[in-house]
Amino acid sequence: MANGNGDGLHSKTALAWSSGCCAVAAVAGHLALFWSEGAGWRTVVGAVTVIVALASFAGLYVASQRARIAIASSFLLTFLVVFSYVLTVDKFAALIKGNMLVDDFRNIVTVIIGFFFGSEAAVAVTKTFSTSRLKESTPQDVRRADRDLAVPVKRI
Repeated sequence: MANGNGDGLHSKTALAWSSGCCAVAAVAGHLALFWSEGAGWRTVVGAVTVIVALASFAGLYVASQRARIAIASSFLLTFLVVFSYVLTVDKFAALIKGNMLVDDFRNIVTVIIGFFFGSEAAVAVTKTFSTSRLKESTPQDVRRADRDLAVPVKRI
């Protein structure tokens, strides 16, 4: 992160590692369950879910330097991985059918995604108003307003 706003080689590397870890964990989990014919599915599903949640949060936080992006992506990717196991592991699907925990998790993901887009709209509006008051706004002012929602320093 050469300039501290998530740009550059470091953020692309973090995003690539994060995406790679999530994909490898998900595929390895499904292959392990396929080869073992579903034996030990609780351990596999639990491990893959934790790996995907942590890797997606860490990678996207390092890449974007924005917590709401990391939190929203972590919940969404974890939900998608759990959903893939619901569709492919019969024992898991039978266990969670009608389970309140899964319904609650789905509702939490829906709320988080809604707040993510709502906060993005608030950031855009705040950024527009705060940078429009400046006589001269530079790209750094716009990035700073987007990153911390701070009113840019007025130039004299």
